Amino acid sequence: MTSPFEPLEEFRETPWMNIFKKESTYNGPEHRLHHEILAYLTYMQQTPDEKRARELVMTGIRRVVHGRFYGAEIRLYGSSATGLCLPTSDIDVAIKLPRITEADVKRTLFQLSSQFRSAALTSSLNVDININDESGTRGVEVINGYLAQMPALRPLVLLLKGFLHQKRLNDAPRGGLGSYALVCLCIHFLQANPSNRPQEYIDKPMESESLGFLLIDFMFYYGLTFDYATSYISSATSPGRLLPKTEENEVLSIRCLFNPENEIAKSVNKVRAFFQVFKDAYSTLLQLNLMDQTMLGQIIRLDQKV
Repeated sequence: MTSPFEPLEEFRETPWMNIFKKESTYNGPEHRLHHEILAYLTYMQQTPDEKRARELVMTGIRRVVHGRFYGAEIRLYGSSATGLCLPTSDIDVAIKLPRITEADVKRTLFQLSSQFRSAALTSSLNVDININDESGTRGVEVINGYLAQMPALRPLVLLLKGFLHQKRLNDAPRGGLGSYALVCLCIHFLQANPSNRPQEYIDKPMESESLGFLLIDFMFYYGLTFDYATSYISSATSPGRLLPKTEENEVLSIRCLFNPENEIAKSVNKVRAFFQVFKDAYSTLLQLNLMDQTMLGQIIRLDQKV
């Protein structure tokens, strides 16, 4: 059995260290960790070739859909629309077909998916599509609002997406934590500010060089203090507060940001694994030393393809 942060065989690389400029002095491990995080985020930005590949896929999708459905509206949603995508992220596409019945949606999804595969549009990137479901595009508007209000949200989400990806805990259809649920965890954490950090750590993370502190605080909060069995998160109705469940259970409960009646983490069945890796990461981060060759690399590694 692997230890908590012994990387899987394919996750061994720390390529962001090639662009990390080590300074002569740091005001503690958190300060240096902040700068390593910036190097990681810079490295994980889409390259021009990756952007072009996504644009070509979207061009092909529009060609297929418009060739079959005159007047169809096509919009991106999810992380591709909010800018919270990694190079490995899916492309989420919302298609509005005004002249189709609800009974025909499933059949149409199957047929379009088959056409996308035939056109080789999904050979290098996964494409998720929905038809006549406006919740995804509504979510983009709401999340973009939080991103504008909380400048620390974007780097924190991108960092944690990479962290969960290497643990294979980010695939919602397989019981992992999807991107939207992760965004909600991060929003709640920043609203709660459990370590009572100065507000400028959240409002001005680059100027205050706070990302190292926030990452450690996140791991501590969700790894050691958040009681998912008795509490649930509803950032839209109770910002920064945990609400009591009607009965104790082992289900992670997170309410939708724009429709608080909806549970968005119902499919998560690896709850204990999530909070264990957060706890293990916190323990690892506590042991950081300024002499370490890499700090962020103690908890995050990439595979050779990224």
